[in-house]
Amino acid sequence: MMGLNPGDEQMIESGAPYQEIIHYLLTVSESVEGCTYKGSKWQITLQKNENVKMGSLKLQRTTLVFRGDPEAVTIQVKAFRMRFLSAGG
Repeated sequence: MMGLNPGDEQMIESGAPYQEIIHYLLTVSESVEGCTYKGSKWQITLQKNENVKMGSLKLQRTTLVFRGDPEAVTIQVKAFRMRFLSAGG
């Protein structure tokens, strides 16, 4: 894999179920090393999986860091957001 520049990085906090995120990452990745899922010009690292309490609500929050070629990162971020996009009603 190419060298990754710190500037070629985007971070997302997601409230999607952790196991669904992992399943998605396994389907789009070419390899996995620990909590890092890799493609040809990008990698996605799961940093945190925590439960946040807001009053009586308990919400799950996972932090993902996308790194790599800027164009590849943009494509992966857009794909992730579309997969886990939710709208309130």
